[in-house]
Amino acid sequence: MIKLETFRQGVGLTAGDEDDLKLLRLTVIKMWEEATKRLWNSRTDHVETHSIGDQKEKASLWLDLWPVTSITSIYERDLDEDFALVDSDEYNLTGRRQIVRVSQTNWRYWKSFVQVTYTGGIDEADEDIQLALIAQAKFMRTRLAKEQITVQSQNFEGGAGVMLRPDFHPMFKMLAKLHKKKS
Repeated sequence: MIKLETFRQGVGLTAGDEDDLKLLRLTVIKMWEEATKRLWNSRTDHVETHSIGDQKEKASLWLDLWPVTSITSIYERDLDEDFALVDSDEYNLTGRRQIVRVSQTNWRYWKSFVQVTYTGGIDEADEDIQLALIAQAKFMRTRLAKEQITVQSQNFEGGAGVMLRPDFHPMFKMLAKLHKKKS
């Protein structure tokens, strides 16, 4: 989603902070994926299991990662069977993340359970998303610093003060909402 060197320059950490930088980058990417409710970051040999359930005539599956770079293997089974390998000529990858079950003569349907191992995801996200990841990383570093900053403090009648500490940088939160997976 964001190259390590781009992230380093944006956040302002030096080369000596390599472990902290990698951890912060992975943490922010994970926060982004959780906030958008979908996988973004590139993964190799990612495994997904799809349960077809009552949809007995389902010919296509949508994978979580996109774009899909390659499919390593697909296994399928029904309830009382073991997983069996699906030959590569029995499915097609269409679009950026859809797998369609085919045969030589006509459409075929997936069995009850399908396990797909594949490589996919985004190596470099759009610039606005990268900037949001950097803003969130800086925001987190400020919030987690030894000298924590009060983002907003309110006093109410009767005395007690309340410190409000948001978890997300406003830019990060806005873009995550924009890119959130529709259920």
